[in-house]
Amino acid sequence: MTNRELILQELEQTPEPILEEVLDFLRYLKQKNRQTKNIRVISGDQESMVSLEDASRSEALGEMFSSQYFLSPVSQIQRELKEALAASGYKSKEQVVELVQEVKREMWHEQHVNH
Repeated sequence: MTNRELILQELEQTPEPILEEVLDFLRYLKQKNRQTKNIRVISGDQESMVSLEDASRSEALGEMFSSQYFLSPVSQIQRELKEALAASGYKSKEQVVELVQEVKREMWHEQHVNH
């Protein structure tokens, strides 16, 4: 028997209250699966969702980015970020943490108050 057939057989013998929970869980799993297989690509003022499958087997990302975009080594990104933060007056870990917390508060406010 296939998994589908086994599940259907079990469902036939399952009480309605449990079926409601199964349905909720199935919907959760399907949504989670959709979310984890997509990536959000931001380029300038454009934002798109691209499936990982499409991105890996096609030029989906290449179409969005010109050849000037490439991944930098993590150490270089860390160094540049540290320099940019220091140049903006954020020289300690505590100041950076406070900045991140402030941005998160602003994002929450925008999502919950402006909608």
